[in-house]
Amino acid sequence: MADVKANSLLAALARKHGAVVAGTPQAQIVPELTPSSQDFVIKRSSGLIGFIGTSLDAMLRRMNVETIVIAGVSTDVAMTGCAMVATDLGYRVVIVEDCTAASDPATHEVIVRDQLAMIARVASRKRSPPR
Repeated sequence: MADVKANSLLAALARKHGAVVAGTPQAQIVPELTPSSQDFVIKRSSGLIGFIGTSLDAMLRRMNVETIVIAGVSTDVAMTGCAMVATDLGYRVVIVEDCTAASDPATHEVIVRDQLAMIARVASRKRSPPR
């Protein structure tokens, strides 16, 4: 946690509680999502957005990737940040809503409906596709 600056509430809490430290159970990939031999795993020690401070953008560009699909947590922080950065970098973004979560369901709904839908395509079984 030496490189984690306590410049936000999330970072301060992570430092205070030693959350998601490499080698601890909290930092392990759940068995159902274990990467296959064809998957790329990009590690980072701090930050909220996977594009910042990693080789992700350079790798995707070398592979001629134009569309990224985002799933995970949290809708209200990391998902939104990744979607915005990816859009600014020129990628088409798809949010898999059924595979995302926020701090609470109402927050998730507002962010998906009023923010993410403006910058990304939201894919979900429960939502009808855009016309």
